[in-house]
Amino acid sequence: MFNVGIGGVCPCHVRARAAQSLAGRPGLAEGLGRPGHVRAGRPPRAAYGSARAGSQRLWESAMLGSSSRRLRRHSAYTVSSVRRQQRRRTAVRPAVLACLAALLAFTVASFAAPIAAATDPSDPLYVPTDRAVKMGLLKRLARSPQLLILGGSRATRLEPAYFEELTSLRGFNVAFQNGRPEDAWAFVNFIHQRFPGTKLRVVWFLHVEAFRKQGLSPGLLQDESLSRWFPAALIESERKKLPKSPAEVPKGRDLALTRFGSDGVVLRNRYDIAKERGRSLSDGIHGSIKTALERYATTEAAL
Repeated sequence: MFNVGIGGVCPCHVRARAAQSLAGRPGLAEGLGRPGHVRAGRPPRAAYGSARAGSQRLWESAMLGSSSRRLRRHSAYTVSSVRRQQRRRTAVRPAVLACLAALLAFTVASFAAPIAAATDPSDPLYVPTDRAVKMGLLKRLARSPQLLILGGSRATRLEPAYFEELTSLRGFNVAFQNGRPEDAWAFVNFIHQRFPGTKLRVVWFLHVEAFRKQGLSPGLLQDESLSRWFPAALIESERKKLPKSPAEVPKGRDLALTRFGSDGVVLRNRYDIAKERGRSLSDGIHGSIKTALERYATTEAAL
């Protein structure tokens, strides 16, 4: 017996095809009965073998014809689908690449590059400070100072020339408005770097403002010669407080009214102007005491 019921081909069709093919050969045609079986009274074995071979060829022909048609349809569908997918990919790829490029640029800008500070006085975001003024004066010196005057605004009027008369040491005033220990640290390191081997003496006038939480002055953040002496993380954090637009830049009226000597001392400022307008020394002292008491009350915990 032989089995033709495979691959999804109907056995009845195969039997019909075989019967048509063997129509002129009675002995063989009678051997085709139910699929998979041979009738009783089958032909001689040689004839049966020929019938079986013929039926097998018909079955294979039917299968191959059906498979080739399915293959052609599948191939056409596959080629068409691939082409459509390629067109879609070609259209989408530039958009995807553009998004990835934008994301990469944002990531690099947010995490890799440090926040820059304005370093040029002509920059609209540059904050004028007395730190920048005295840094410029220090860079003009041909010889290193031997004595530094440190402190806050009250110490800015102390004259290095007076101390030179007392000690014979060349002096320089590096006291600032709201002068803090961070200012002293940065400027002392800068002077040591500019004039290696210099032995410095210091006269430091301490003010309560030095212990208030104010952060670093923009003058320290905008000058690489000064900011380099602080941890990078601190500079990065403090630069976030710098102005983001020209409207946020302080007007700097007090600094515009201030004149400095070549040794850093303040020769004239707004207090001189107030005196010329009639404000007495007594008024100035009482005002300073009132301000100091208020600041002591809010800074006591830090002290």
